[in-house]
Amino acid sequence: MRGDLETVHALLLERGDIDASGDSPLAVVGCGAGATLAALWTAADWAWPPLASGPQGQHVRALVLVSPHWTVKGMTIQPALASEPLKQEVPIMILGGKNDRDATRLFDQLRKQRPEEWHQRIGSETTRATDRRKADDRKAADKPPLETLFLFQLDTTLSGEKLVEEDDGGIGLIVQFLSAKFRTADR
Repeated sequence: MRGDLETVHALLLERGDIDASGDSPLAVVGCGAGATLAALWTAADWAWPPLASGPQGQHVRALVLVSPHWTVKGMTIQPALASEPLKQEVPIMILGGKNDRDATRLFDQLRKQRPEEWHQRIGSETTRATDRRKADDRKAADKPPLETLFLFQLDTTLSGEKLVEEDDGGIGLIVQFLSAKFRTADR
């Protein structure tokens, strides 16, 4: 399965959709087992050592995990969580339903590695007021957001692709996250 992602990556490089220098933003989005694979592949992309001519990997600039699975078909997300870029560098959005234990577990594991102001959990009444205050403070200071780790818990039991298609914002949240992260990266 990882070979399939490498093939797509090579095709994007060959077509010029991303460039080998790493200047082109690349986001990887995965649902369910695909989210686990996306995290593993992102860690592998960042593990390539740079050459004198430039980076071999480190193309992934954002990662979206929808209803991620901790373990699936003999594959676990654990090695990706040990990767320094996933611990601290790559912006990550996790999207899950209200009962998605793996999404919550993954967020809790990743947030331990990032400073407090670098993560947000959105989806419960207690966090919404805090999130609004953070957004208001940021507007007043006219600063780009520091957050690089988000957990969005939608009030639904849907998961995977159906969660993305949810009328209450699955795809919209992903688009907002990627737009904000790539706009911030360009500054």
